[in-house]
Amino acid sequence: MLRRLLLPLSVAFLALVGLVLLWGGGLWLFLDGYALVLVPGLGTLYAFAMFGGRAGAGAFAAALDEGASPSALRSAKAFFDALGRAYLAFAFLGAIVSFIDMLKNLADRTQLGPRLAVACVSLEYAAILLVFLVLPFRTAVARRLAAEEEGARPRA
Repeated sequence: MLRRLLLPLSVAFLALVGLVLLWGGGLWLFLDGYALVLVPGLGTLYAFAMFGGRAGAGAFAAALDEGASPSALRSAKAFFDALGRAYLAFAFLGAIVSFIDMLKNLADRTQLGPRLAVACVSLEYAAILLVFLVLPFRTAVARRLAAEEEGARPRA
């Protein structure tokens, strides 16, 4: 099970590092404190607040546990769906607030670039979290649920 998670994560990580090196930038260009607090921080807190800490941690455990029950897998799938939506919602919130702030201060042209960068980095964080966290775990859960349903169906 862990191998099925590590291969896509490795491919995504190599693609991300390759793109950063191709652009000639450093990783520090992609760091922003406000976006870090907003997207990974508040997005994760929001999802855990909706499901509860035990259910959220149980979702990660169910994704890695070969013997997880179908109900635990369905709950984990719902959690990862909500987590992905929370990341996207908070990223769009950060981008919209940044765009509004940028448009409000069009007279100060020196602030256009940094404010646009915050909007882009917020969306980037959501994409990275979806690719590195949500999609691998959600796919593992969905694959196991499909196998459970296939095994439960009577054969014709």
